[in-house]
Amino acid sequence: DYLDYGIENIRKDTDEKAVMMIEYFEKHDRYPLAVSNIKNRSQTMVVITTNGDSKKIVTHLDSHNIEVGYGYGEAKENQIRIANFPAHSKEDVEKLLECFKTI
Repeated sequence: DYLDYGIENIRKDTDEKAVMMIEYFEKHDRYPLAVSNIKNRSQTMVVITTNGDSKKIVTHLDSHNIEVGYGYGEAKENQIRIANFPAHSKEDVEKLLECFKTI
């Protein structure tokens, strides 16, 4: 299916979903982006700072069938990683961002 859809469409969708998440978390008072320098941000993995709320956030999102990852090592309790892969639709990202409004 991805071959038929085309790499350019996949890249375009990935960029649009990244922008949706980045713009949301750039403005979020409680859970900002962990990577402030735009040149260092990944389009396929958005990392946010959770200020010790990682477990609370992961549990809340899991209850809505949304799976995200904890940060690595020392960042486990203070960051979460949100994948932005071709298998994730724009609707998935919209659902994720709506769930953040209820945390």
